Amino acid sequence: MTILNKSDTLIISGCFDMANTKRKDQLIGKIVTARAVGIANGVMLLEDEDGNKIRVYPYDADDDSPFADLTLKYEKGRQYEVFINRLSGNGRHYYGSTILAANDLWNQRPFPYKTDDIVTGLIVRVFEFGAIAMIKGGIQGFIDSSDVTSSAYQAASNLFYVGDEVKGMITEINRDRFQVGICISRYNERRVYLDKLIRSEGITTLKDAVTNKHISM
Repeated sequence: MTILNKSDTLIISGCFDMANTKRKDQLIGKIVTARAVGIANGVMLLEDEDGNKIRVYPYDADDDSPFADLTLKYEKGRQYEVFINRLSGNGRHYYGSTILAANDLWNQRPFPYKTDDIVTGLIVRVFEFGAIAMIKGGIQGFIDSSDVTSSAYQAASNLFYVGDEVKGMITEINRDRFQVGICISRYNERRVYLDKLIRSEGITTLKDAVTNKHISM
């Protein structure tokens, strides 16, 4: 007869937790059908047939109005398709997007955006280390705070504000996190270079610069 001590029990419990997290991760990147169980504090709460809880923010639900009142477009009790893009830190619920469920951009080949594309985005979330900007199609773009400041002590909340419009260059397409990386400084460097071309060589448009192979797109 084998007797388990307390430490053995904790190890076994931890193994079960990891296995459960792995199962939950398998839902990320999938489109599921879920029922809206409520809209609270601007966030739509849904639940699928397996009891998985999903949260959808306005910027993930309306491509044209990222801060719209969800009660004007969605109804409690109705079923909606949701693209699952990440699991919460505590593993208790998912975050999803009805926009991406409708257009399924992450499964398109080729992906509609590519590195070096210039995009315009709207800041929707600010963290300690950066911000998230939504670009057309419901795609989230991550901007690292180090991109716009050389100070390691400059908080992102002093650099970005929800509702700000930003322009930047796509530097990365991350299919694991379902995000693109956006670099504002790279965009500004290109604009400065283009301004120099305009003054020195008579280049008047970005198209002219590309045609004459001064810059690549």
